[in-house]
Amino acid sequence: MRRTKIVATLGPSSSDPQIISELIDAGLNVARLNFSHGDHESHGRMIDLIRSIAADKNTCVTILQDLCGPKIRLGILPDEGIDLVKGETCVLVSESNAEEGALPVQYENLESDLKKGDRVVLADGTMELTVEKTEGKRVICRIVRGGRAFSRKGVNMPTSNLSVVAFTEKDRRDLMFGLAKGVDVVALSFVRSAADLVKIRSILAKEKNPPMLIAKIEKPQAVQNIDEILPMVDGVMVARGDLGVEMPLFDVPVIQKQIIRKARREGKVTITATQMLKSMVDSNLPTRAECTDVANALFDGTCAVMLSEETASGMYPVEAVKVMDALARATEHHVISEYSMKSDEHVMDKKNIAWAVGRSACWLAKDIEAGAVVAYTESGFTAASVARFRPSVPILALTPNKRTFTKLNMLWGVVPGLTEGFSDIEEMFSSAAEIAVAKGLARKGDSIVITAGVPLGVKGSTNMVKVYEI
Repeated sequence: MRRTKIVATLGPSSSDPQIISELIDAGLNVARLNFSHGDHESHGRMIDLIRSIAADKNTCVTILQDLCGPKIRLGILPDEGIDLVKGETCVLVSESNAEEGALPVQYENLESDLKKGDRVVLADGTMELTVEKTEGKRVICRIVRGGRAFSRKGVNMPTSNLSVVAFTEKDRRDLMFGLAKGVDVVALSFVRSAADLVKIRSILAKEKNPPMLIAKIEKPQAVQNIDEILPMVDGVMVARGDLGVEMPLFDVPVIQKQIIRKARREGKVTITATQMLKSMVDSNLPTRAECTDVANALFDGTCAVMLSEETASGMYPVEAVKVMDALARATEHHVISEYSMKSDEHVMDKKNIAWAVGRSACWLAKDIEAGAVVAYTESGFTAASVARFRPSVPILALTPNKRTFTKLNMLWGVVPGLTEGFSDIEEMFSSAAEIAVAKGLARKGDSIVITAGVPLGVKGSTNMVKVYEI
């Protein structure tokens, strides 16, 4: 079985029920809905459709709500755009429509947040300006890298300490809608520090079984503050698109490895995103470099890999998922072999009972050649404590909680299973064996390694390992 999870963005190319069905068959684990586009009505229909198709297939599909955050864009320009010539100057103004020749920027604090020497990057890094001075509400810039600017293109100010909040009012409305629809994962864009996560965390804390919270790492401040961000979230997304605009492009590969390593050490989910199979927007085959990029993300230790425009607006959405599935399967054997030869000390630097139990379960399963590790869990914590050590056998995560069931599908190597609650531990052991056999993870005569928290049903109490012979 494939251990790495595939996240695919749904959009115009993948909104048809037949395409969604084929995406699931091809290997889709997590459906990402980008709330930068569309309205609540269309997103609601998509959520209902995904769940209906997944139920018909008797499979688990996790729904990820991606909040758009404070994306700053150019305002309205002439249809033919405005040419920016290297070496010349241009004027930025904080308006939706600007005077002739000026570039309108839809950000009210533009002149107060920018200072002399700051960089302003346009259209995903294709153009770059340097601030020379401000004159009232006009920001005078020197054009470092030119091009043609068009309406609504993105604006990044990587060296500025922006006063904009990461969790906007639109994000709050979208989140309340997502919570009402029961989304499984929420991703917050343009996180800079732990302070950006306080408001959304306080909202999620009111939920009985809240969705997982993912911080998208795409700002230089987030990279600097990653150690304070990780305790606030359930996982991180290495969002290489804006990250490669906000920071030197050549630093992104190393930053990706550093973030994944730190997140795994803290037991957090990691998603590697942006342009993983970019050529498949227009081609039914990836490039060799893209194949290597995906494989390297797996060797880095990522839990999931993400497709964006490849499945949202590309010509070959199903083929892109199939290619990602095939790449993961071809690479994972070597990834698992590499991890199985390590002591895992680099991800076990805290005295945590649950993590020690999880690591023991993985090593025990390897030593006795068990069919699977079975984690019985209420919140998903026990399964996560096993998954972080990348065992050589599948992880069957059993839970009586439907919300936990769909969230478990985000974890590396985890096969989620919905079961009844148990008060008797021997009953749980025998049921775990039956489900492992039913799912093809083990057979009569095999041993499985079972881990759980005793007493059963107590959140975060992972403290038991049991070898059970079927």
